[in-house]
Amino acid sequence: MDYSERLMRVMLSDLPDGVGTFEDFCDGDGIVEDGEDEDSTFAIRMRVRKTGDALEVDFAGSDPAVSGPINAPLSVTASGVYCSLKMIVDPGSLIPPNSGAWRPIRVTAPEGSVVNASFPSPVVYANHEISHRVADMTFGAMSSFMPDNVMACSQGTSGIITLGGLDPRNGQRYVSYETIKGGWERDRTKMASMLSQPVSQIR
Repeated sequence: MDYSERLMRVMLSDLPDGVGTFEDFCDGDGIVEDGEDEDSTFAIRMRVRKTGDALEVDFAGSDPAVSGPINAPLSVTASGVYCSLKMIVDPGSLIPPNSGAWRPIRVTAPEGSVVNASFPSPVVYANHEISHRVADMTFGAMSSFMPDNVMACSQGTSGIITLGGLDPRNGQRYVSYETIKGGWERDRTKMASMLSQPVSQIR
């Protein structure tokens, strides 16, 4: 872990210092609240400061946790940040990805926000939605002061489709949980169900 930390600090030091911000919106949480005609969007706001061999990511100003199961605990939010930073800082994959690699990176978010939710806020889709959105936001924020080191964003979502019902042939319940993720780094991502992409998305 100490070795990973040293490598991360060395590679961070090689990149320019700077501050970047990014704001993004999710179309909704899947819940139409009382008094609403449609699902409401919610905002995620990020500020990145890179100084020397360390980096701070702050989500101050992000919206409060929502009613639907799309909130993220801070650990999931941080995983989206780490994923993108690893690609930016270490494109050759030289740093072993363990907790030591993340020591120079500080991720903070307001408690009770959509990116730092606490009980009883539902979080089941966080890994497929918020972490992907945060990963893309990290690319956006970092590109403002190191554009040559940052790749283009993906869809910022896994595009989950969940189908369920009662099979009329045998009376058994069924459920299908499909991830319809977009491309990342000139290829489809390595999600479990990627070979079932709809043709309309591939066109």
